[in-house]
Amino acid sequence: MPVALLQAYSAMLPRLEAEERLAAWQTAIMGSGWAKSEDVREYVKGLQTAANGGTAPARKFQTPRQAALAMGIPIVKGGKA
Repeated sequence: MPVALLQAYSAMLPRLEAEERLAAWQTAIMGSGWAKSEDVREYVKGLQTAANGGTAPARKFQTPRQAALAMGIPIVKGGKA
């Protein structure tokens, strides 16, 4: 097995495992109804962070303009380029 492939696999393994745990956990816990809602949110947030490669889940924006402004992209009014 090529070393680069092994390194890539080992780097992604925690993320893949987190994605699998998140799917299984959501199915079991959400269906049972025994967990407090704040506990559910906290645990799911942690798994989502791990599944996203250690970053926080992407923010949701109402409009493309809001997303562009959050990324520091200037908004230019219509006109000729």
